[in-house]
Amino acid sequence: MHLKQQVLRRIPIFSSLPADFVDAVALSLKPDIYVPGEYICRAGEEGDRMYFLIKGVLEVIKSDGQVIGTLRDGDFFGEIALFKRQPRNASVRASEYSDVYALDRTSFEMLLARHPDVAEQVRAVAERRSSK
Repeated sequence: MHLKQQVLRRIPIFSSLPADFVDAVALSLKPDIYVPGEYICRAGEEGDRMYFLIKGVLEVIKSDGQVIGTLRDGDFFGEIALFKRQPRNASVRASEYSDVYALDRTSFEMLLARHPDVAEQVRAVAERRSSK
């Protein structure tokens, strides 16, 4: 639980939110392990979850196959997918064994319903990030 809370506090969208909300999000995170070459998500798929990289290295790949970035321990991706039903704009593939936490849209929406004071603040941050 403590590790999950630390991971969330490093993420801008969660850094200023109340501790009880962050605790609830931490309890909703699901662990997963990806092996080298395995895709976590693919460009064009509907985004329905956000990911937090705990340990490992992931490649961000455009739909044309070009690697456009690398994610490392503590990085996150897919946060806009929690708020918008839109296709992913890139694929993410493990380039080494990687430990990841996932937060699905359904769990996150239930958390926001239980914390309406936080919901608008979180949506505003996500909107700003998606317009960049």
